[in-house]
Amino acid sequence: MASNYDFDGVIEFDVNEWLIENYPRLTLTQRRAVCKQCIDNIDMDEVMEDSVTSWVSSLAMIEAGYITFEDLEEEEEEEDD
Repeated sequence: MASNYDFDGVIEFDVNEWLIENYPRLTLTQRRAVCKQCIDNIDMDEVMEDSVTSWVSSLAMIEAGYITFEDLEEEEEEEDD
């Protein structure tokens, strides 16, 4: 785990790389089309703000002793099913 002084704070997501890993049969042309749709149609600021707000809320619940990190992991596993 990085210390509070060792983090960057910038999040990058390589859509093309993710597509290659998860959808290896897509062609370069198809990946480019998906990337363009992501750029044109996803409000990344809103998505990231919602995600960060969710984690801040979860952290507050953990620090207050209402839930644990393990509880969060179990919830994520249940949502994936």
